[in-house]
Amino acid sequence: MTNSIGEIEDAGCIFVIGSNTTACHPLVARRIYRAKEKGAKLIVADPRNIQLSRFADVAVNQRLGSDVALLNGMMHIIIANGWHDKEYIEARTEGYADLQSVVDRYTPERVSAIRAAASARARSRFSVLISTVPAIRIVMVKSLLSGPCPVSGALRKLAD
Repeated sequence: MTNSIGEIEDAGCIFVIGSNTTACHPLVARRIYRAKEKGAKLIVADPRNIQLSRFADVAVNQRLGSDVALLNGMMHIIIANGWHDKEYIEARTEGYADLQSVVDRYTPERVSAIRAAASARARSRFSVLISTVPAIRIVMVKSLLSGPCPVSGALRKLAD
């Protein structure tokens, strides 16, 4: 999780991946439901049809083991559309060019071929959602990276 539990309720957009939050973290799930009641958008990516998926604005049931491909594809879309915070990245990260060279290869077509994304409709809904929401504030990730991410938090602020 990238933010405090208290911040969840006031998030404009919540992205949950690889976490059955309702079953494993019921207090956090309650905050997510409160955020939804306040108008937050909810994106859920999980191979299982978890309870949060029923309330999600975008729910993706990617193939088991394809989380990294899905995340790289999402970053590809964000970077390709200029939705990332360039000033934040420049000031607070290192290795961004390396990250970009990797995610440039994860086009929507490649991610679909890996079967990480459910459908063109889901990709389209994600693109519309991500371009209209002020910020992705919460990310729950289950063992995706073997080491620290050099751009941790760089995509936190997508639009002002």
